Amino acid sequence: KIELNLISELANIGIWEWDYRLDKFHFTKEAYNILGIEKEIYHISLQTFLDSFIYDDDKSLVKKSIESIIDTGKMEIIEYRILRPNKEKRWIRTNGKIVSGDNGNVIKVIGTFQDITKCKKIEGRPKDNLGLIRKIMDSVLNPIFYKDSNGIYKHCNTAFLEYVGLEYEDVFGKGVYDIYPRELADIYYRADNELLKNRGKQIYESKFTYKDGSLRDVVFKKSVIIDENDKVTGLVGVILDITERKASDKRIQRLLKLKEVSLEINQAIIGINNISELFNLILEKISQVIENSELGSVLLLDDDETLKVMACKGYDKEKAKEYSLNLKDSFYWNQTKGDVRQAIIINDIQALLNRDFPSILDSDEMIKVQSSISSPIIVDGKLYGLVNIDSSLNYAYDDLDLEMMEYLRNQIAIVISKHKLYEEIIYLSRFDSLTKVYNRSYFEELCEKYMEEVVINSRDFYLVLYDLDGLKFVNDTYGHLAGDKLIQTFSSKMNDFTGSKDIFARFGGDEFIAIFSDLDLDWLNTSIHQIMKYFKDNPLIFKGNKISCEFSYGIARFPEDSNNYNELVRIADGRMYEFKKRVKKQK
Repeated sequence: KIELNLISELANIGIWEWDYRLDKFHFTKEAYNILGIEKEIYHISLQTFLDSFIYDDDKSLVKKSIESIIDTGKMEIIEYRILRPNKEKRWIRTNGKIVSGDNGNVIKVIGTFQDITKCKKIEGRPKDNLGLIRKIMDSVLNPIFYKDSNGIYKHCNTAFLEYVGLEYEDVFGKGVYDIYPRELADIYYRADNELLKNRGKQIYESKFTYKDGSLRDVVFKKSVIIDENDKVTGLVGVILDITERKASDKRIQRLLKLKEVSLEINQAIIGINNISELFNLILEKISQVIENSELGSVLLLDDDETLKVMACKGYDKEKAKEYSLNLKDSFYWNQTKGDVRQAIIINDIQALLNRDFPSILDSDEMIKVQSSISSPIIVDGKLYGLVNIDSSLNYAYDDLDLEMMEYLRNQIAIVISKHKLYEEIIYLSRFDSLTKVYNRSYFEELCEKYMEEVVINSRDFYLVLYDLDGLKFVNDTYGHLAGDKLIQTFSSKMNDFTGSKDIFARFGGDEFIAIFSDLDLDWLNTSIHQIMKYFKDNPLIFKGNKISCEFSYGIARFPEDSNNYNELVRIADGRMYEFKKRVKKQK
């Protein structure tokens, strides 16, 4: 009975996956062999699988078991019959487990096929000889091993020996601590003891030392062996190498993250005020998708072919402000020989430093950069700058990292072009085209925020309304170009007079408006009259004509005069016309 159980657990293992969302099966080569078909002949859905391969009396069992896994998360082992295309009947043992996404939704179901036809045929027979069992085990392509109740290897198949790169004598009679590194042996030892104690079956992922010394990702599938007296006499296990599958899954996850990051960068354009913020965001997002990104920098190319740091991650920001490098002295130019068309990986950077370069930008934690991905940013067909991702590990980046950087650099170029266009649109929406000062709508937007802050801090401010006197006369006498020049001259001088915390804008036509805070009303009046005197002493010269820049003004105080913007403007406007009347009387 022990021998029969061993045979039924090990023979003919194939792997299947059911894409739950697409309702499509995928099989390994061994699974196709079990079904008796060639790879990719069928587009196999669940119903196709049931109709084409399952014995009529077993269809209900198989369908119910596969569908119930969605609710339970696990499929109980079932045995059923299949009919191959050549009408040959085979007995199959199947189990499975769901794979869910981050949101908990089922993505796919993974399971195994085991052809147990031979086992079924010899059920009820006396014990077969051990030589036959070994031949059967050796015919299985997956590594198989058998241990006694003390965890000592008593047998393994040829595939196991080939996988670990050992001879039979190196395995037989040995324990896990005799064969594997201690950190792995600890895992195997605990798992074996748990299985022998609790009986049943065991499936878990772990690392395994391959014959070339590399660590591979594997799944262990183990089951205890029980004799006629219901006593555990050992365990049998199968090793499934999932390294390539995990690498493929990891690649897919990284590419999905790459698309997510690219979308975030594109969406961030609207909420970012300047290009430096955009580059810092780009560095942050790149580090999320390219592993080992300890340091990073974005360098822009100026008209003198000099690279200057526009944003950096992990580097000394104060030193970065002063750092500059001629393009032809950069690692990128040196390694590409001036061919600035694509991203490259640079390794052994410390050796390059000692041989070809005198210095490099210092990092915050004095990290010694060993490898880097350096990529050109091409905007409108011209080299705009470089983006670098650096690591203290040598050979830290691979072809996938390079592929991802190539994708990102193209996205960066698109984002920069969009940001430049967005800045132009924003500028036009906020600034007066003639005077280059704020326009009325943006002034009112800023004023609303300004009033909220003043109220919160229990402060006040002055709103000043200006009106150019005699603009119509200038336009009629010297032409509208002269009038435009007069408006520009006035706005330039008044804008210079406005402090960094104050706001100045063109209100419309020949009217301007300003907000002043943290100053005395007498000082403000005195300063404005000094500007009037300046314009009187320094008239505008236009085509040989002297044009006097004269203006009137009115002041309203917030919140003393009013805490309402429109009312403040009305009060300031009234006082401005009172000022005009007084000036006319004086003349």
